Amino acid sequence: MARKVARRVYEYALHSHKAPAGYRDLFEALKAVDETKLLVEVGAKRIFVSYPKNLEGGLFFRVLWVKDDRDFLRFNEANLEEHEDRLGRNDRFAVASHGAVLPEARKLLFEYVRGGPKADEFIAAVQAVLRDNVEGYKQLNLTAAPEYAGSFAAEVSELERIKSVRLDLVRPNIDWSDEADRLHEFAADSNAKRISVEAVAPRSESLRRDDGIVAVVTSQVDGEMSHVERAVVEGQRPGEAGTTTIRSDDHVKFERGSVDTDTSGSANILSALAMLGAMIRRRPRRG
Repeated sequence: MARKVARRVYEYALHSHKAPAGYRDLFEALKAVDETKLLVEVGAKRIFVSYPKNLEGGLFFRVLWVKDDRDFLRFNEANLEEHEDRLGRNDRFAVASHGAVLPEARKLLFEYVRGGPKADEFIAAVQAVLRDNVEGYKQLNLTAAPEYAGSFAAEVSELERIKSVRLDLVRPNIDWSDEADRLHEFAADSNAKRISVEAVAPRSESLRRDDGIVAVVTSQVDGEMSHVERAVVEGQRPGEAGTTTIRSDDHVKFERGSVDTDTSGSANILSALAMLGAMIRRRPRRG
């Protein structure tokens, strides 16, 4: 029986390098790939990416994590009995997530589903499919950096002493970004997709707030197009003896929605379309 469940839809900034075309053409290039090639390995998982559907000026995707298990036990709670069951030869369990790419804004909206594919796995799958199957994308580097709420920088500003900072950056798009700070220059000169930096203050002292890595953290996290994959700041609040840890993961922008699920617990595709479509319509139009 279908039921309505709450969903969080997180926002990401897209960054591509060595692509022969813009973002709309990049994601629509999947339509030229044979459907049998859309199931790829991402780490230890197998991810299937559907062909994109047009949605409110964006591109809608259904993404599946295809599991390997075929044998399972079904348990009847009323009779307290278990039954062995087995899927057909070519059947597999799968968990679905949904996302929408906004090509002109260079953003990704992606729902969080426990046990389902995540945004970074979707992006890695798209990269793998295009690299292996579409001419011109053999060297493609595609990443998605979470967009953050201002609450992260506000929390950091409350620290009296900053003991350490860890920062993981993705390389931004130089065609639209005016920033040219030392870390991004270093990544570009190294032909790096990501760069990680860690700074630790001397004992009983604090890292400088208005220069160096702390300034980079607050400016990058508060930027319009995030380049920060992850940031962790450790320090002390006034009057506190213990250490406070502030993680950017706790401050990713999201919007609440709801979907109708089927008997498996996955969102009905029409319901997911409606939820993401409404979110896109509420966003301010560029220009």
